[in-house]
Amino acid sequence: MIGRCGICAAHGEVKSLPLYPFGSEGLDICESCEFILIEMVRYMSHIAGRAGIAAIHMMRKLNKEVINETPPNPSGSDSDSSGQ
Repeated sequence: MIGRCGICAAHGEVKSLPLYPFGSEGLDICESCEFILIEMVRYMSHIAGRAGIAAIHMMRKLNKEVINETPPNPSGSDSDSSGQ
């Protein structure tokens, strides 16, 4: 379809995407903006995956720290209290 790109405003062949950033008409984009948009989505997906992996590693580390903590003294007295 011939029209104007909703991102770069270039006139020429455009595709209509079911994205609605500016109302309910959808978004018409040219081929070069389509490739940029695809790369951006891939990058965001990659970053989200890395963040998920980092969160898993952090939770494992926290769980190990919690497991390795010494249990509270069953007598209820602190060994480092000032004698009060």
